[in-house]
Amino acid sequence: MTNAPDYSANLEALRPMLPPDLFSWLAGAPQTGSRLVGGPGEGWNIDLGGRLLYPSGAAGYVEPQISAFLKNPVRRISFAASNFLFEDDQVGPDGSFTPRPLEAERLTAKLTAQGEFIAARFAESLLNDIDGRVLDWFPDREAGHLVCFGLGLGLHLPALIEALPVRDLVVVDPYPEFLRHSLSAVDWRTLSEEVTRRGGRIWFCIGQDAQSLTEQIQTALRGPNYIRIDGAYMFQHYEAAPLPDVIRQIQERGPILELAQGFYEDEIRMVTHTVRHYLAGPARLLVDLPPPQEEMPPVLVLGSGPSADKAMAQVARLQREGAVVISAGTGLGVALNHGVTPDLHCEIENTVTIDEGLGLLARDHDLSAIPLLASFTVSPRTSAFFPDRVFYFRDSNAGSRLFARPEQIVGLSGPTVANLACRAAIALGVRDIYLFGIDLGSRSRDVHHSEKSAYNLVEDEFWRTGRGMDMLEIEAPGNTGGTVYTSRQFQLTRTGFERLIRAFPETAFHNCSDGVRIAGADPADPAGLHVSRSGSARPVDRLLDRLGGPLAPDTRFCRARLREFRSALADWWSRVSAVLDRPDTDLDGLIDGLYPLFADGLSAQRMDAMGAIQASFAGSVTSMLQLSYTVLRRLPESERAEAARRIASSMRAILADAVRRAEENSRDLESEIPT
Repeated sequence: MTNAPDYSANLEALRPMLPPDLFSWLAGAPQTGSRLVGGPGEGWNIDLGGRLLYPSGAAGYVEPQISAFLKNPVRRISFAASNFLFEDDQVGPDGSFTPRPLEAERLTAKLTAQGEFIAARFAESLLNDIDGRVLDWFPDREAGHLVCFGLGLGLHLPALIEALPVRDLVVVDPYPEFLRHSLSAVDWRTLSEEVTRRGGRIWFCIGQDAQSLTEQIQTALRGPNYIRIDGAYMFQHYEAAPLPDVIRQIQERGPILELAQGFYEDEIRMVTHTVRHYLAGPARLLVDLPPPQEEMPPVLVLGSGPSADKAMAQVARLQREGAVVISAGTGLGVALNHGVTPDLHCEIENTVTIDEGLGLLARDHDLSAIPLLASFTVSPRTSAFFPDRVFYFRDSNAGSRLFARPEQIVGLSGPTVANLACRAAIALGVRDIYLFGIDLGSRSRDVHHSEKSAYNLVEDEFWRTGRGMDMLEIEAPGNTGGTVYTSRQFQLTRTGFERLIRAFPETAFHNCSDGVRIAGADPADPAGLHVSRSGSARPVDRLLDRLGGPLAPDTRFCRARLREFRSALADWWSRVSAVLDRPDTDLDGLIDGLYPLFADGLSAQRMDAMGAIQASFAGSVTSMLQLSYTVLRRLPESERAEAARRIASSMRAILADAVRRAEENSRDLESEIPT
């Protein structure tokens, strides 16, 4: 007779993988509404209180389910594959796939159009080798992840891990008590050891909130094996709520799951902008301030969603009553074109379109009296429109890692300028934030922005068509009821808002927009809002005066940091070269050898010159490895070793040039420092 697994030994084996609060709960032998019944001899089950989870027993339920899955597994094809390797019409409405020769030139052009020049150069080299080849839709059996939607007793997990060559196991379930029961029915210690031996780990995503579960899964899929996300296995054990909704959200977030963090060209540009803004002075620095002794005025954050136009009369009234209006990006044009001058304007991106949009506004409006709050990384052409400037250090980018102290980082300020505007208000001590025109979508698929925004007031095709935006194709619940059409980009923004709201529960968010519902932001009708002005100072001055005076540039510090950057760059490149020069390298060797050399650039933890170097290269190297993983696993196994050697050689040449340019840029910046 088989002995039941040891609960305590299982729990101890899983300690490094469990959230601390979940581990403590499991260690406390909690009482649960359900109970484990049966045993290793007669078969396990869970008594839910009047009915069994498995009517025919756990083993009887699991065995045919696993057999059917292994015959026709559900696999997630990566965005890199579906968007870059295949044509849109190769996959029909019924899921059928039409084989067609690869067109390397078209695929390379896609990357170039996105500004990923290093990745595009690498893609051209890789794809030219297989130009004209017919690739399979599904890669080989190996994959980075097995995601199991539904734990139950977990009897399916050992069998699936034994059958599938995966690294990470992601367990998703609404009920923590099922994990408690499973610890007495499944040998988790052996399962954990096997997954670890393969270079992976077990991730537990437990909870009953669909949004939170989706974010937990996203964190797991973007862990150390996220380069291997192509071909991930998706196993659904049962359909308990909210698992179907979670599966839908994971499907909708496809490209977001693989989104590389920071590309070389952009990171080096942000280092350049940070240095130039740092040296230019004078400017104030935004940091998280202690709670104010007095109540701060409420803030109205204004975006450029379609609903902004109808709300502007209320925005103007509330500003007169004493509220502070902060415009976010193109929300500046909406305000000015409606006759409202924002008290503060926010920018976060460094693209040329920002400068063009501000230039269009400056033709008809005086921007010089509006204070700017922006990341150090914005273009100097952007900040030139605003003499009164407040800068902040955005988390994760190379410039912040090189120049900021950890306590100076303003986290959760992205991914968009609307998120920044709210985060800045929180840092300044604001406790009531009202969202206007933060629609994150539209009631109509064809209306993407306010009628008074730059998108709709110029003849330029880029602005009028909203080019560069995802189509509004995803249905989402509306803030005021009904359905709103949104996009993957906007969903990422909504996720940023919801994380911010959860992180700062002492700040109340009120959503006055007629767009997508944002969890934690109470729907509000601005017509019923009123503000009581206090004090004689301008409301915005009460906020900004808390920052103190402008900072003086420290040229000695700046010079030292740039020299540290070059020293770290040389050290990093020597380590990368050693991996790329291995004569016996293969695809796994490249991924496993290179990942530790940019892993710190994917988190916000490392704040030094090496962190800046890793952040500068992480996105581009990740893209190279993701594309390599996606392509090579669709080639015959006999061709992969030679293909991996060519990949290493190509990466070496491309990265050597990038390292040289990064060093030259650093020396050029140092030459700009006054002596």
